[in-house]
Amino acid sequence: MVAVAILAAGRGSRMKSSLPKVLHGLGGLSLVERVLASCGLVEPARTFVIVGYQGNQVKDSLQQYSTLEFVEQSQQLGTGHAVQQASSLPPGLHRRSLGAQRGCPFAACGNPRAVA
Repeated sequence: MVAVAILAAGRGSRMKSSLPKVLHGLGGLSLVERVLASCGLVEPARTFVIVGYQGNQVKDSLQQYSTLEFVEQSQQLGTGHAVQQASSLPPGLHRRSLGAQRGCPFAACGNPRAVA
Protein backbone atom coordinates (compact mmCIF):
# COMPACT_ATOMS: atom_id res chain seq x y z
CA MET A 1 0.00 0.00 0.00
CA VAL A 2 1.31 3.44 -0.95
CA ALA A 3 0.28 6.51 1.03
CA VAL A 4 0.97 10.13 0.15
CA ALA A 5 1.49 12.95 2.65
CA ILE A 6 1.22 16.44 1.18
CA LEU A 7 2.79 19.22 3.22
CA ALA A 8 0.36 22.14 3.01
CA ALA A 9 0.68 23.89 6.37
CA GLY A 10 3.02 26.77 5.55
CA ARG A 11 2.22 30.44 5.59
CA GLY A 12 4.17 31.36 2.45
CA SER A 13 5.34 34.62 4.03
CA ARG A 14 7.80 35.37 1.22
CA MET A 15 4.86 35.60 -1.14
CA LYS A 16 3.61 38.63 0.82
CA SER A 17 -0.01 37.47 0.65
CA SER A 18 -2.61 36.54 3.24
CA LEU A 19 -3.61 33.62 1.02
CA PRO A 20 -1.95 30.34 2.03
CA LYS A 21 0.85 29.46 -0.37
CA VAL A 22 -0.81 26.21 -1.47
CA LEU A 23 -3.91 28.09 -2.64
CA HIS A 24 -2.11 30.38 -5.06
CA GLY A 25 -3.06 29.58 -8.63
CA LEU A 26 -0.92 28.43 -11.49
CA GLY A 27 -2.42 27.62 -14.87
CA GLY A 28 -5.97 27.31 -13.59
CA LEU A 29 -5.23 25.11 -10.57
CA SER A 30 -4.00 25.86 -7.08
CA LEU A 31 -0.51 24.66 -6.17
CA VAL A 32 -1.93 21.97 -3.89
CA GLU A 33 -4.23 20.73 -6.67
CA ARG A 34 -1.19 20.41 -8.94
CA VAL A 35 0.56 18.32 -6.27
CA LEU A 36 -2.56 16.16 -5.92
CA ALA A 37 -2.60 15.57 -9.67
CA SER A 38 1.08 14.55 -9.66
CA CYS A 39 0.64 12.25 -6.68
CA GLY A 40 -2.43 10.67 -8.26
CA LEU A 41 -0.11 9.08 -10.81
CA VAL A 42 1.11 6.63 -8.15
CA GLU A 43 -2.49 5.67 -7.31
CA PRO A 44 -2.07 5.98 -3.53
CA ALA A 45 -4.33 3.96 -1.26
CA ARG A 46 -4.52 6.96 1.07
CA THR A 47 -3.69 10.64 0.70
CA PHE A 48 -3.02 12.83 3.73
CA VAL A 49 -2.82 16.62 3.60
CA ILE A 50 -0.98 18.24 6.49
CA VAL A 51 -2.61 21.63 7.09
CA GLY A 52 -1.83 24.48 9.46
CA TYR A 53 -1.95 28.15 8.50
CA GLN A 54 -5.52 28.93 7.37
CA GLY A 55 -6.17 25.18 7.53
CA ASN A 56 -9.93 25.54 7.24
CA GLN A 57 -9.54 27.60 4.07
CA VAL A 58 -7.26 24.91 2.60
CA LYS A 59 -9.72 22.16 3.58
CA ASP A 60 -12.65 24.09 2.11
CA SER A 61 -10.81 24.53 -1.19
CA LEU A 62 -10.27 20.76 -1.41
CA GLN A 63 -13.71 19.54 -0.40
CA GLN A 64 -14.33 18.10 -3.89
CA TYR A 65 -11.55 15.55 -3.15
CA SER A 66 -13.62 13.33 -0.87
CA THR A 67 -10.90 10.76 -0.16
CA LEU A 68 -8.39 13.19 1.36
CA GLU A 69 -7.52 12.84 5.03
CA PHE A 70 -6.35 15.94 6.87
CA VAL A 71 -3.71 16.11 9.60
CA GLU A 72 -3.47 19.29 11.67
CA GLN A 73 -0.11 20.97 12.32
CA SER A 74 -1.16 23.38 15.06
CA GLN A 75 2.19 25.19 15.15
CA GLN A 76 4.15 25.83 11.98
CA LEU A 77 7.71 24.99 13.02
CA GLY A 78 9.12 24.13 9.61
CA THR A 79 9.13 21.32 7.10
CA GLY A 80 10.71 18.79 9.45
CA HIS A 81 8.03 19.43 12.03
CA ALA A 82 5.32 19.04 9.36
CA VAL A 83 6.76 15.65 8.44
CA GLN A 84 6.71 14.67 12.12
CA GLN A 85 2.97 15.26 12.14
CA ALA A 86 2.74 12.26 9.85
CA SER A 87 3.91 10.11 12.79
CA SER A 88 0.25 10.06 13.87
CA LEU A 89 -0.63 8.17 10.69
CA PRO A 90 -1.63 4.52 10.94
CA PRO A 91 1.22 2.01 11.51
CA GLY A 92 2.67 0.35 8.43
CA LEU A 93 2.39 3.33 6.09
CA HIS A 94 5.88 4.63 6.80
CA ARG A 95 7.60 2.08 4.60
CA ARG A 96 5.70 2.98 1.44
CA SER A 97 5.01 6.68 1.74
CA LEU A 98 5.66 9.46 -0.72
CA GLY A 99 6.03 12.97 0.66
CA ALA A 100 5.08 15.86 -1.59
CA GLN A 101 6.07 19.38 -0.75
CA ARG A 102 3.58 22.06 -1.70
CA GLY A 103 6.22 24.59 -2.76
CA CYS A 104 7.41 22.29 -5.56
CA PRO A 105 4.24 21.36 -7.48
CA PHE A 106 6.14 19.82 -10.39
CA ALA A 107 8.83 17.98 -8.41
CA ALA A 108 7.17 14.59 -8.84
CA CYS A 109 6.19 15.02 -12.48
CA GLY A 110 9.11 13.06 -13.94
CA ASN A 111 8.01 9.59 -12.88
CA PRO A 112 6.46 9.44 -9.41
CA ARG A 113 5.70 5.75 -9.91
CA ALA A 114 9.42 5.06 -9.98
CA VAL A 115 9.81 6.80 -6.62
CA ALA A 116 6.90 5.00 -4.97
